[in-house]
Amino acid sequence: MAQLSAADSAYFNNVFLNPLYINDSVYPGTWYQYEPVTSFYNHYLIMDTNFIFKTSDLDSISNLSIDDSLHQYAQINSEFNAYPSFISQNDPVVSLPFHLNNKQGISYSFLYPDTNQNHCKNAFLIVPGTGTNASYDIIRGLGYHNQLCYVTNTCRSYGDVYTFVKPNEEFRAIYWDKRKLNEYVVDYLITQNTFYGTNYLIEMIAMIKYLKANYDKVFLMGLSEGGYSALLCTMYSKPDAAVISGGYSINFDTCTTETGILYTRFDSLVYQYDKVKVKDKISQSPTHYLFTWGDGDPVLTMDPEHDFHYTENYFGGVGHCSWFYDFNDHTFPPCNTIDTFINRILSIPEAHFFITDSSSNGDSLYTRVRFCKSASYTFDMYRDTTFIQTYTAVSDSIDITLTDSGFYYLKNIMDTNNIHGRCNDTVFKNKQPIPLFLSSSISPLGILLQNPITDNLVITWNQTSIPFAKLIIYNSTGQMVYQTHQYQSGIPISTQNWPKGIYLVRIFQDDKSLSYRILKQ
Repeated sequence: MAQLSAADSAYFNNVFLNPLYINDSVYPGTWYQYEPVTSFYNHYLIMDTNFIFKTSDLDSISNLSIDDSLHQYAQINSEFNAYPSFISQNDPVVSLPFHLNNKQGISYSFLYPDTNQNHCKNAFLIVPGTGTNASYDIIRGLGYHNQLCYVTNTCRSYGDVYTFVKPNEEFRAIYWDKRKLNEYVVDYLITQNTFYGTNYLIEMIAMIKYLKANYDKVFLMGLSEGGYSALLCTMYSKPDAAVISGGYSINFDTCTTETGILYTRFDSLVYQYDKVKVKDKISQSPTHYLFTWGDGDPVLTMDPEHDFHYTENYFGGVGHCSWFYDFNDHTFPPCNTIDTFINRILSIPEAHFFITDSSSNGDSLYTRVRFCKSASYTFDMYRDTTFIQTYTAVSDSIDITLTDSGFYYLKNIMDTNNIHGRCNDTVFKNKQPIPLFLSSSISPLGILLQNPITDNLVITWNQTSIPFAKLIIYNSTGQMVYQTHQYQSGIPISTQNWPKGIYLVRIFQDDKSLSYRILKQ
Protein backbone atom coordinates (compact mmCIF):
# COMPACT_ATOMS: atom_id res chain seq x y z
CA MET A 1 0.00 0.00 0.00
CA ALA A 2 2.93 2.33 0.66
CA GLN A 3 3.78 2.32 -3.07
CA LEU A 4 0.34 3.51 -4.06
CA SER A 5 -1.06 7.01 -4.01
CA ALA A 6 -4.50 7.58 -2.54
CA ALA A 7 -5.91 7.80 -6.08
CA ASP A 8 -4.21 4.55 -7.09
CA SER A 9 -5.49 2.79 -4.01
CA ALA A 10 -9.02 3.94 -4.75
CA TYR A 11 -8.62 2.74 -8.35
CA PHE A 12 -7.34 -0.69 -7.24
CA ASN A 13 -10.24 -1.05 -4.81
CA ASN A 14 -12.62 -0.55 -7.75
CA VAL A 15 -11.07 -3.10 -10.14
CA PHE A 16 -9.71 -5.84 -7.88
CA LEU A 17 -13.09 -7.17 -6.80
CA ASN A 18 -13.33 -10.87 -7.69
CA PRO A 19 -12.49 -13.74 -5.34
CA LEU A 20 -9.43 -15.94 -5.82
CA TYR A 21 -9.85 -19.66 -6.44
CA ILE A 22 -7.71 -20.64 -3.42
CA ASN A 23 -7.47 -18.65 -0.21
CA ASP A 24 -3.75 -18.82 0.52
CA SER A 25 -4.31 -17.31 3.96
CA VAL A 26 -6.11 -20.51 4.92
CA TYR A 27 -4.11 -22.83 2.64
CA PRO A 28 -0.58 -21.42 2.47
CA GLY A 29 1.32 -22.01 -0.74
CA THR A 30 2.37 -20.59 -4.09
CA TRP A 31 -0.97 -20.96 -5.85
CA TYR A 32 -0.57 -18.25 -8.48
CA GLN A 33 1.50 -17.63 -11.56
CA TYR A 34 2.21 -14.02 -10.58
CA GLU A 35 3.11 -12.34 -7.34
CA PRO A 36 0.51 -9.88 -6.00
CA VAL A 37 0.46 -6.58 -7.86
CA THR A 38 2.76 -4.16 -6.07
CA SER A 39 2.29 -0.92 -7.95
CA PHE A 40 0.37 0.84 -10.67
CA TYR A 41 3.27 0.21 -13.07
CA ASN A 42 3.54 -3.46 -12.12
CA HIS A 43 -0.19 -3.94 -12.70
CA TYR A 44 -0.01 -2.72 -16.30
CA LEU A 45 3.28 -4.48 -16.98
CA ILE A 46 1.65 -7.85 -16.23
CA MET A 47 -1.19 -7.13 -18.64
CA ASP A 48 1.00 -5.71 -21.40
CA THR A 49 3.49 -8.60 -21.33
CA ASN A 50 0.92 -11.39 -21.16
CA PHE A 51 -1.70 -10.25 -23.67
CA ILE A 52 0.43 -9.91 -26.80
CA PHE A 53 -1.64 -11.26 -29.66
CA LYS A 54 -3.79 -9.19 -32.00
CA THR A 55 -6.65 -10.35 -34.19
CA SER A 56 -4.42 -9.90 -37.24
CA ASP A 57 -2.17 -12.68 -35.89
CA LEU A 58 -4.91 -15.14 -36.81
CA ASP A 59 -4.17 -14.41 -40.47
CA SER A 60 -0.87 -16.29 -39.94
CA ILE A 61 -2.27 -19.07 -37.79
CA SER A 62 -0.90 -21.74 -40.16
CA ASN A 63 2.58 -20.66 -38.97
CA LEU A 64 1.76 -21.38 -35.34
CA SER A 65 4.34 -23.78 -33.87
CA ILE A 66 3.94 -25.74 -30.65
CA ASP A 67 6.28 -27.60 -28.33
CA ASP A 68 6.57 -31.35 -28.88
CA SER A 69 5.27 -32.17 -25.41
CA LEU A 70 3.26 -30.74 -22.55
CA HIS A 71 5.00 -29.33 -19.51
CA GLN A 72 4.08 -30.04 -15.90
CA TYR A 73 3.48 -26.80 -14.02
CA ALA A 74 5.59 -27.91 -11.05
CA GLN A 75 5.02 -24.81 -8.93
CA ILE A 76 1.22 -25.11 -8.91
CA ASN A 77 1.13 -28.91 -9.00
CA SER A 78 3.21 -29.20 -5.84
CA GLU A 79 0.53 -27.22 -3.99
CA PHE A 80 -2.34 -29.34 -5.32
CA ASN A 81 -0.41 -32.51 -4.44
CA ALA A 82 -0.05 -31.21 -0.89
CA TYR A 83 -3.84 -30.78 -0.63
CA PRO A 84 -5.28 -33.89 -2.36
CA SER A 85 -8.80 -33.10 -1.14
CA PHE A 86 -8.93 -30.11 -3.52
CA ILE A 87 -8.51 -32.11 -6.75
CA SER A 88 -8.51 -35.90 -6.97
CA GLN A 89 -5.63 -35.92 -9.45
CA ASN A 90 -1.88 -35.66 -8.97
CA ASP A 91 -0.03 -33.03 -11.02
CA PRO A 92 -3.22 -31.71 -12.61
CA VAL A 93 -1.86 -28.58 -14.33
CA VAL A 94 -0.13 -28.74 -17.70
CA SER A 95 1.14 -26.03 -20.03
CA LEU A 96 1.92 -25.89 -23.74
CA PRO A 97 4.37 -23.22 -25.00
CA PHE A 98 3.86 -22.07 -28.58
CA HIS A 99 5.11 -19.42 -31.01
CA LEU A 100 3.23 -17.28 -33.51
CA ASN A 101 4.68 -14.36 -35.47
CA ASN A 102 7.81 -14.24 -33.29
CA LYS A 103 5.70 -14.03 -30.13
CA GLN A 104 5.65 -16.72 -27.46
CA GLY A 105 2.46 -17.75 -25.70
CA ILE A 106 1.52 -20.52 -23.29
CA SER A 107 -1.74 -22.46 -23.13
CA TYR A 108 -2.79 -23.88 -19.73
CA SER A 109 -5.19 -26.66 -18.77
CA PHE A 110 -6.19 -28.93 -15.94
CA LEU A 111 -5.58 -32.51 -17.14
CA TYR A 112 -7.55 -35.55 -15.95
CA PRO A 113 -6.23 -38.70 -17.72
CA ASP A 114 -8.77 -41.23 -18.93
CA THR A 115 -9.87 -44.14 -16.77
CA ASN A 116 -9.84 -46.88 -19.43
CA GLN A 117 -6.36 -46.56 -21.00
CA ASN A 118 -7.50 -47.75 -24.43
CA HIS A 119 -4.82 -48.41 -27.04
CA CYS A 120 -6.45 -45.73 -29.21
CA LYS A 121 -6.41 -42.39 -27.45
CA ASN A 122 -9.08 -39.68 -27.40
CA ALA A 123 -8.82 -36.18 -25.97
CA PHE A 124 -11.39 -33.64 -24.80
CA LEU A 125 -10.78 -29.91 -24.38
CA ILE A 126 -13.51 -28.27 -22.26
CA VAL A 127 -13.72 -24.48 -22.49
CA PRO A 128 -15.62 -22.65 -19.72
CA GLY A 129 -18.03 -19.82 -20.22
CA THR A 130 -17.95 -16.55 -18.32
CA GLY A 131 -17.72 -16.57 -14.55
CA THR A 132 -14.99 -16.39 -11.96
CA ASN A 133 -12.71 -19.44 -11.72
CA ALA A 134 -15.14 -21.54 -13.78
CA SER A 135 -12.50 -24.10 -14.83
CA TYR A 136 -11.89 -25.01 -11.19
CA ASP A 137 -15.64 -25.54 -10.76
CA ILE A 138 -15.85 -27.68 -13.90
CA ILE A 139 -13.23 -30.19 -12.77
CA ARG A 140 -14.86 -30.46 -9.32
CA GLY A 141 -18.33 -31.02 -10.75
CA LEU A 142 -19.68 -27.68 -9.52
CA GLY A 143 -21.17 -24.58 -11.12
CA TYR A 144 -23.58 -23.92 -13.96
CA HIS A 145 -21.64 -26.04 -16.45
CA ASN A 146 -22.41 -29.21 -14.47
CA GLN A 147 -26.09 -28.70 -13.65
CA LEU A 148 -27.21 -31.74 -15.66
CA CYS A 149 -23.95 -33.68 -16.03
CA TYR A 150 -20.56 -33.92 -14.31
CA VAL A 151 -18.92 -33.28 -17.66
CA THR A 152 -15.31 -34.05 -16.75
CA ASN A 153 -16.16 -37.44 -15.28
CA THR A 154 -18.39 -38.35 -18.23
CA CYS A 155 -15.72 -37.57 -20.81
CA ARG A 156 -12.97 -39.16 -18.76
CA SER A 157 -14.38 -42.63 -19.42
CA TYR A 158 -13.62 -42.03 -23.12
CA GLY A 159 -10.29 -40.21 -23.08
CA ASP A 160 -8.00 -37.66 -21.48
CA VAL A 161 -9.86 -34.53 -20.38
CA TYR A 162 -8.23 -31.10 -20.60
CA THR A 163 -10.12 -28.21 -19.00
CA PHE A 164 -8.86 -24.97 -20.48
CA VAL A 165 -7.81 -22.19 -18.07
CA LYS A 166 -8.42 -18.68 -19.36
CA PRO A 167 -6.13 -15.75 -18.62
CA ASN A 168 -6.80 -14.03 -15.26
CA GLU A 169 -8.59 -17.13 -13.97
CA GLU A 170 -7.54 -19.67 -11.32
CA PHE A 171 -3.73 -19.76 -10.97
CA ARG A 172 -3.40 -17.24 -13.83
CA ALA A 173 -5.09 -14.52 -11.75
CA ILE A 174 -3.83 -10.95 -11.69
CA TYR A 175 -4.50 -10.05 -8.05
CA TRP A 176 -3.97 -7.53 -5.29
CA ASP A 177 -4.94 -7.52 -1.61
CA LYS A 178 -6.41 -11.07 -1.85
CA ARG A 179 -8.74 -10.11 -4.72
CA LYS A 180 -8.64 -10.82 -8.45
CA LEU A 181 -8.87 -8.29 -11.28
CA ASN A 182 -12.40 -7.99 -12.62
CA GLU A 183 -13.69 -7.31 -16.15
CA TYR A 184 -11.50 -4.22 -16.32
CA VAL A 185 -8.89 -6.44 -17.97
CA VAL A 186 -11.25 -6.83 -20.95
CA ASP A 187 -11.82 -3.08 -21.22
CA TYR A 188 -8.13 -2.25 -20.93
CA LEU A 189 -7.09 -4.71 -23.64
CA ILE A 190 -9.51 -3.11 -26.10
CA THR A 191 -7.47 0.09 -25.81
CA GLN A 192 -4.29 -1.88 -26.58
CA ASN A 193 -5.83 -3.75 -29.54
CA THR A 194 -4.91 -7.05 -27.85
CA PHE A 195 -8.39 -8.35 -27.17
CA TYR A 196 -8.93 -10.76 -24.27
CA GLY A 197 -10.88 -13.35 -26.28
CA THR A 198 -8.51 -13.22 -29.24
CA ASN A 199 -5.59 -14.05 -26.95
CA TYR A 200 -7.21 -17.08 -25.35
CA LEU A 201 -8.65 -18.21 -28.71
CA ILE A 202 -5.09 -18.48 -30.05
CA GLU A 203 -4.16 -20.46 -26.91
CA MET A 204 -7.06 -22.83 -27.65
CA ILE A 205 -5.96 -23.29 -31.27
CA ALA A 206 -2.45 -24.16 -30.08
CA MET A 207 -3.81 -26.78 -27.67
CA ILE A 208 -6.05 -28.36 -30.33
CA LYS A 209 -3.05 -28.55 -32.65
CA TYR A 210 -1.12 -30.44 -29.98
CA LEU A 211 -4.03 -32.79 -29.27
CA LYS A 212 -4.56 -33.58 -32.95
CA ALA A 213 -0.88 -34.51 -33.24
CA ASN A 214 -1.00 -36.84 -30.24
CA TYR A 215 -4.49 -38.37 -30.14
CA ASP A 216 -6.68 -40.37 -32.47
CA LYS A 217 -9.81 -38.27 -31.99
CA VAL A 218 -10.16 -34.80 -30.49
CA PHE A 219 -13.35 -33.34 -29.01
CA LEU A 220 -13.80 -29.62 -28.26
CA MET A 221 -16.60 -28.66 -25.85
CA GLY A 222 -17.68 -25.16 -24.87
CA LEU A 223 -20.57 -23.52 -23.04
CA SER A 224 -21.80 -19.93 -23.33
CA GLU A 225 -18.88 -17.67 -24.30
CA GLY A 226 -16.78 -20.86 -24.19
CA GLY A 227 -19.16 -22.31 -26.78
CA TYR A 228 -18.70 -19.29 -29.02
CA SER A 229 -14.92 -19.41 -28.72
CA ALA A 230 -15.06 -23.18 -29.38
CA LEU A 231 -17.01 -22.53 -32.58
CA LEU A 232 -14.43 -19.95 -33.69
CA CYS A 233 -11.66 -22.40 -32.80
CA THR A 234 -13.16 -25.05 -35.11
CA MET A 235 -12.93 -22.58 -37.99
CA TYR A 236 -9.12 -22.65 -37.63
CA SER A 237 -8.28 -26.02 -36.08
CA LYS A 238 -10.91 -28.55 -37.30
CA PRO A 239 -11.10 -31.03 -34.40
CA ASP A 240 -12.97 -34.28 -34.95
CA ALA A 241 -15.99 -33.10 -33.00
CA ALA A 242 -17.32 -30.04 -31.17
CA VAL A 243 -20.13 -29.51 -28.66
CA ILE A 244 -21.42 -25.92 -28.80
CA SER A 245 -23.81 -25.43 -25.87
CA GLY A 246 -25.77 -22.18 -25.58
CA GLY A 247 -22.91 -20.44 -27.36
CA TYR A 248 -24.04 -19.48 -30.85
CA SER A 249 -27.04 -18.15 -32.72
CA ILE A 250 -27.38 -16.76 -36.22
CA ASN A 251 -29.22 -13.89 -34.49
CA PHE A 252 -25.88 -12.61 -33.20
CA ASP A 253 -25.77 -10.81 -36.56
CA THR A 254 -28.76 -8.64 -35.66
CA CYS A 255 -28.69 -8.55 -31.85
CA THR A 256 -26.60 -5.46 -31.13
CA THR A 257 -26.49 -6.18 -27.39
CA GLU A 258 -24.82 -9.57 -27.72
CA THR A 259 -22.71 -8.56 -30.71
CA GLY A 260 -21.39 -5.67 -28.65
CA ILE A 261 -20.45 -7.97 -25.77
CA LEU A 262 -18.70 -10.42 -28.07
CA TYR A 263 -16.87 -7.58 -29.80
CA THR A 264 -15.29 -6.53 -26.50
CA ARG A 265 -13.70 -9.98 -26.31
CA PHE A 266 -13.14 -11.12 -29.89
CA ASP A 267 -12.76 -7.87 -31.80
CA SER A 268 -13.89 -7.97 -35.45
CA LEU A 269 -14.20 -11.77 -35.48
CA VAL A 270 -17.83 -11.39 -34.46
CA TYR A 271 -18.43 -9.49 -37.72
CA GLN A 272 -16.07 -11.54 -39.86
CA TYR A 273 -17.81 -14.77 -38.89
CA ASP A 274 -21.37 -13.81 -39.68
CA LYS A 275 -23.99 -16.49 -40.27
CA VAL A 276 -23.15 -16.77 -43.98
CA LYS A 277 -19.49 -17.47 -43.35
CA VAL A 278 -20.14 -19.81 -40.41
CA LYS A 279 -22.56 -21.84 -42.52
CA ASP A 280 -20.09 -21.98 -45.39
CA LYS A 281 -17.21 -23.03 -43.14
CA ILE A 282 -19.27 -25.77 -41.49
CA SER A 283 -20.49 -27.07 -44.85
CA GLN A 284 -16.86 -27.70 -45.85
CA SER A 285 -15.55 -28.86 -42.48
CA PRO A 286 -14.80 -32.46 -41.43
CA THR A 287 -15.74 -31.55 -37.85
CA HIS A 288 -18.91 -33.12 -36.42
CA TYR A 289 -20.94 -30.58 -34.44
CA LEU A 290 -23.51 -30.93 -31.67
CA PHE A 291 -25.39 -27.66 -31.04
CA THR A 292 -27.54 -27.54 -27.90
CA TRP A 293 -29.88 -24.97 -26.33
CA GLY A 294 -31.89 -25.32 -23.12
CA ASP A 295 -35.39 -24.10 -22.36
CA GLY A 296 -35.43 -20.97 -20.23
CA ASP A 297 -31.87 -19.99 -21.10
CA PRO A 298 -31.47 -16.44 -19.70
CA VAL A 299 -29.08 -15.35 -22.49
CA LEU A 300 -30.99 -13.07 -24.85
CA THR A 301 -30.70 -15.06 -28.10
CA MET A 302 -30.43 -18.57 -26.65
CA ASP A 303 -33.97 -19.26 -25.43
CA PRO A 304 -35.47 -18.29 -28.85
CA GLU A 305 -33.07 -20.82 -30.39
CA HIS A 306 -34.58 -23.46 -28.14
CA ASP A 307 -38.13 -22.47 -29.08
CA PHE A 308 -37.79 -21.70 -32.79
CA HIS A 309 -34.59 -23.46 -34.01
CA TYR A 310 -33.41 -20.45 -36.02
CA THR A 311 -29.87 -21.69 -36.54
CA GLU A 312 -30.85 -25.26 -37.39
CA ASN A 313 -33.37 -24.05 -39.95
CA TYR A 314 -30.90 -21.63 -41.53
CA PHE A 315 -28.15 -24.24 -41.80
CA GLY A 316 -30.60 -26.49 -43.61
CA GLY A 317 -28.71 -29.75 -43.19
CA VAL A 318 -25.23 -28.61 -44.24
CA GLY A 319 -22.16 -30.21 -42.73
CA HIS A 320 -22.06 -32.80 -39.97
CA CYS A 321 -24.45 -31.11 -37.54
CA SER A 322 -26.68 -32.48 -34.80
CA TRP A 323 -29.11 -30.52 -32.63
CA PHE A 324 -30.48 -31.07 -29.12
CA TYR A 325 -33.04 -29.02 -27.19
CA ASP A 326 -34.63 -31.35 -24.65
CA PHE A 327 -33.27 -29.87 -21.41
CA ASN A 328 -33.53 -26.74 -19.29
CA ASP A 329 -31.33 -23.74 -18.52
CA HIS A 330 -27.94 -22.42 -19.57
CA THR A 331 -25.73 -25.47 -19.18
CA PHE A 332 -24.21 -28.47 -20.90
CA PRO A 333 -26.82 -31.07 -21.96
CA PRO A 334 -27.49 -34.26 -19.94
CA CYS A 335 -24.80 -36.93 -19.75
CA ASN A 336 -26.68 -39.41 -21.94
CA THR A 337 -26.79 -36.83 -24.75
CA ILE A 338 -23.05 -36.28 -24.47
CA ASP A 339 -22.51 -40.07 -24.35
CA THR A 340 -24.59 -40.59 -27.49
CA PHE A 341 -22.67 -37.95 -29.43
CA ILE A 342 -19.26 -39.23 -28.30
CA ASN A 343 -20.10 -42.83 -29.18
CA ARG A 344 -21.32 -41.79 -32.60
CA ILE A 345 -17.99 -40.08 -33.32
CA LEU A 346 -16.02 -42.99 -31.89
CA SER A 347 -17.95 -45.39 -34.14
CA ILE A 348 -16.28 -43.78 -37.17
CA PRO A 349 -13.49 -46.26 -38.04
CA GLU A 350 -9.99 -45.10 -37.17
CA ALA A 351 -7.09 -47.19 -38.47
CA HIS A 352 -3.37 -47.19 -37.72
CA PHE A 353 -0.90 -48.52 -40.26
CA PHE A 354 2.62 -49.17 -38.98
CA ILE A 355 5.71 -51.31 -39.34
CA THR A 356 6.09 -54.28 -37.00
CA ASP A 357 9.42 -55.67 -38.32
CA SER A 358 11.62 -56.04 -41.39
CA SER A 359 13.18 -59.29 -42.58
CA SER A 360 16.93 -59.76 -42.40
CA ASN A 361 17.39 -59.98 -46.18
CA GLY A 362 15.42 -56.80 -46.83
CA ASP A 363 12.91 -58.42 -49.20
CA SER A 364 9.86 -57.97 -46.97
CA LEU A 365 8.45 -55.42 -44.59
CA TYR A 366 5.98 -56.70 -42.00
CA THR A 367 3.19 -54.26 -41.20
CA ARG A 368 -0.03 -54.19 -39.24
CA VAL A 369 -3.31 -52.35 -39.72
CA ARG A 370 -5.03 -51.89 -36.37
CA PHE A 371 -8.45 -50.37 -35.67
CA CYS A 372 -9.57 -48.64 -32.50
CA LYS A 373 -12.58 -50.91 -32.04
CA SER A 374 -13.15 -54.61 -32.74
CA ALA A 375 -15.42 -55.13 -35.75
CA SER A 376 -15.27 -56.20 -39.38
CA TYR A 377 -13.66 -53.75 -41.79
CA THR A 378 -12.71 -53.54 -45.43
CA PHE A 379 -10.11 -51.22 -46.90
CA ASP A 380 -8.05 -50.73 -50.05
CA MET A 381 -4.27 -50.55 -50.00
CA TYR A 382 -2.35 -48.37 -52.45
CA ARG A 383 1.34 -48.15 -53.27
CA ASP A 384 2.15 -44.67 -54.55
CA THR A 385 -0.86 -44.18 -56.87
CA THR A 386 -1.39 -47.88 -57.71
CA PHE A 387 -4.21 -49.92 -56.21
CA ILE A 388 -2.78 -53.11 -54.65
CA GLN A 389 -5.55 -55.06 -52.98
CA THR A 390 -8.77 -54.93 -50.93
CA TYR A 391 -8.38 -56.40 -47.45
CA THR A 392 -10.88 -57.55 -44.85
CA ALA A 393 -10.12 -57.40 -41.12
CA VAL A 394 -12.50 -59.44 -39.01
CA SER A 395 -11.32 -58.17 -35.62
CA ASP A 396 -9.33 -55.10 -34.65
CA SER A 397 -6.14 -55.83 -36.63
CA ILE A 398 -4.64 -57.56 -39.63
CA ASP A 399 -0.97 -58.26 -40.46
CA ILE A 400 0.25 -57.56 -44.00
CA THR A 401 3.61 -58.24 -45.66
CA LEU A 402 4.93 -55.63 -48.12
CA THR A 403 7.44 -56.68 -50.77
CA ASP A 404 7.75 -53.86 -53.34
CA SER A 405 9.33 -50.45 -52.79
CA GLY A 406 7.11 -47.42 -52.49
CA PHE A 407 4.78 -45.44 -50.22
CA TYR A 408 1.83 -47.48 -48.93
CA TYR A 409 -1.41 -46.02 -47.62
CA LEU A 410 -5.05 -46.99 -47.05
CA LYS A 411 -8.24 -45.71 -48.66
CA ASN A 412 -11.96 -46.55 -48.72
CA ILE A 413 -12.05 -47.79 -45.13
CA MET A 414 -15.52 -49.02 -44.19
CA ASP A 415 -17.15 -51.10 -41.46
CA THR A 416 -20.13 -53.45 -41.78
CA ASN A 417 -22.52 -50.53 -41.16
CA ASN A 418 -21.11 -48.77 -44.25
CA ILE A 419 -19.55 -46.06 -42.09
CA HIS A 420 -16.50 -44.58 -43.81
CA GLY A 421 -13.30 -44.31 -41.80
CA ARG A 422 -9.83 -42.85 -42.10
CA CYS A 423 -6.14 -43.63 -41.71
CA ASN A 424 -3.57 -40.85 -41.71
CA ASP A 425 -0.52 -43.15 -41.62
CA THR A 426 1.79 -44.12 -44.47
CA VAL A 427 4.53 -46.75 -44.66
CA PHE A 428 7.60 -46.52 -46.89
CA LYS A 429 9.16 -49.76 -48.18
CA ASN A 430 12.67 -49.73 -49.59
CA LYS A 431 14.62 -52.71 -50.90
CA GLN A 432 17.47 -51.45 -48.72
CA PRO A 433 15.60 -51.09 -45.44
CA ILE A 434 16.81 -49.21 -42.39
CA PRO A 435 18.94 -51.65 -40.36
CA LEU A 436 17.89 -52.70 -36.88
CA PHE A 437 20.88 -52.64 -34.54
CA LEU A 438 20.23 -55.16 -31.78
CA SER A 439 23.34 -54.76 -29.62
CA SER A 440 24.84 -51.81 -27.79
CA SER A 441 27.73 -51.51 -30.23
CA ILE A 442 28.47 -48.20 -31.95
CA SER A 443 26.37 -47.65 -35.07
CA PRO A 444 27.54 -46.05 -38.37
CA LEU A 445 26.50 -42.60 -37.08
CA GLY A 446 28.49 -43.00 -33.88
CA ILE A 447 25.39 -43.56 -31.74
CA LEU A 448 25.66 -45.65 -28.58
CA LEU A 449 22.69 -46.77 -26.47
CA GLN A 450 22.35 -49.21 -23.61
CA ASN A 451 20.55 -52.50 -24.18
CA PRO A 452 18.73 -53.88 -22.25
CA ILE A 453 17.24 -51.05 -20.15
CA THR A 454 15.43 -50.88 -16.83
CA ASP A 455 14.34 -47.47 -15.51
CA ASN A 456 16.08 -45.14 -17.97
CA LEU A 457 17.25 -45.07 -21.57
CA VAL A 458 20.39 -43.08 -22.38
CA ILE A 459 21.58 -42.45 -25.95
CA THR A 460 24.94 -40.86 -26.64
CA TRP A 461 26.95 -39.67 -29.63
CA ASN A 462 29.53 -37.03 -30.53
CA GLN A 463 27.81 -33.86 -29.31
CA THR A 464 30.20 -31.54 -31.15
CA SER A 465 29.28 -32.72 -34.62
CA ILE A 466 25.53 -33.10 -34.01
CA PRO A 467 24.07 -31.27 -30.97
CA PHE A 468 20.46 -32.49 -31.27
CA ALA A 469 18.48 -35.27 -32.95
CA LYS A 470 14.83 -36.13 -33.51
CA LEU A 471 13.83 -39.23 -31.58
CA ILE A 472 10.71 -41.44 -31.77
CA ILE A 473 10.15 -44.63 -29.76
CA TYR A 474 7.41 -47.22 -30.44
CA ASN A 475 6.27 -50.20 -28.41
CA SER A 476 5.86 -53.68 -29.89
CA THR A 477 2.32 -52.93 -31.09
CA GLY A 478 3.39 -49.81 -32.96
CA GLN A 479 2.18 -47.20 -30.48
CA MET A 480 4.39 -44.13 -30.11
CA VAL A 481 5.50 -43.91 -26.45
CA TYR A 482 8.01 -41.05 -26.74
CA GLN A 483 8.84 -38.27 -29.20
CA THR A 484 11.06 -35.21 -29.23
CA HIS A 485 12.62 -33.04 -31.91
CA GLN A 486 15.53 -31.97 -29.71
CA TYR A 487 17.02 -34.95 -27.90
CA GLN A 488 20.46 -34.11 -26.52
CA SER A 489 23.16 -36.74 -26.16
CA GLY A 490 23.33 -38.34 -22.72
CA ILE A 491 20.00 -37.08 -21.34
CA PRO A 492 18.16 -39.92 -19.49
CA ILE A 493 14.69 -40.83 -20.74
CA SER A 494 12.54 -42.26 -17.96
CA THR A 495 11.09 -45.67 -18.85
CA GLN A 496 9.73 -46.52 -15.40
CA ASN A 497 6.11 -46.51 -16.60
CA TRP A 498 6.81 -48.53 -19.75
CA PRO A 499 5.74 -52.20 -19.66
CA LYS A 500 8.45 -54.81 -20.13
CA GLY A 501 9.08 -55.85 -23.72
CA ILE A 502 10.66 -54.88 -27.03
CA TYR A 503 10.75 -51.23 -28.18
CA LEU A 504 11.76 -49.72 -31.52
CA VAL A 505 13.93 -46.57 -31.31
CA ARG A 506 14.06 -44.32 -34.41
CA ILE A 507 16.79 -41.66 -34.49
CA PHE A 508 16.90 -38.95 -37.16
CA GLN A 509 20.05 -36.85 -37.67
CA ASP A 510 20.06 -34.45 -40.61
CA ASP A 511 19.32 -36.62 -43.66
CA LYS A 512 20.15 -39.93 -41.92
CA SER A 513 17.98 -42.20 -39.79
CA LEU A 514 18.58 -45.39 -37.85
CA SER A 515 16.39 -47.85 -35.99
CA TYR A 516 17.25 -49.89 -32.91
CA ARG A 517 15.45 -52.61 -31.01
CA ILE A 518 15.88 -52.46 -27.25
CA LEU A 519 14.62 -54.70 -24.45
CA LYS A 520 12.92 -53.21 -21.37
CA GLN A 521 13.43 -55.55 -18.40
